[in-house]
Order: sequence, then C-alpha cells, then structure tokens
Amino acid sequence: MLGMAIWLGLGLLHEVVSIFVLFFLSLVVMGISLIGIYYIPSSEHYDVDKTKKYQKLFKGALYSWLFLIALYIYLYILTYY
Repeated sequence: MLGMAIWLGLGLLHEVVSIFVLFFLSLVVMGISLIGIYYIPSSEHYDVDKTKKYQKLFKGALYSWLFLIALYIYLYILTYY
C-alpha cells in the first residue's frame, strides 16, 4: 500500500516536474544514504564480521550509484543535445 502511494505521488509529481529532475533528486538521496551506510559500520557497536559484510554491501551500492549517475548524464546529453 505504501509503495502504491509513493508511485502515485511520483506520478502526480511527474506532471509538474521533469523526469530528469526526479531522477537527479533520487540520485542525491541515494548519495546521502551511501554516506550514512559508510559511517555506520565504523562505530564500535559492530563486530568485525558485520563490518566486512557491510563494506561489501557499500561497495556494491557505490558502484550501482556511480552507474546511475553515468546513465543520468548519458540520457540527459542524449535528450537535450
């Protein structure tokens, strides 16, 4: 139900704002989340095994975020130039 509400909200927001702006804002939010993911495992509450697990997850998330930024730049150039 929450997912449906989010998609409906994004659909209505798409009528007002360009899809590139929405995609850019989602990339910004993902980048902020990655900063949080990077600093949480460095706290003293995690043991070594959990820290290694979260570092692998962070590396995968970082690579996917960089791929999405490259995709955004490619689509923006393809559309407007």
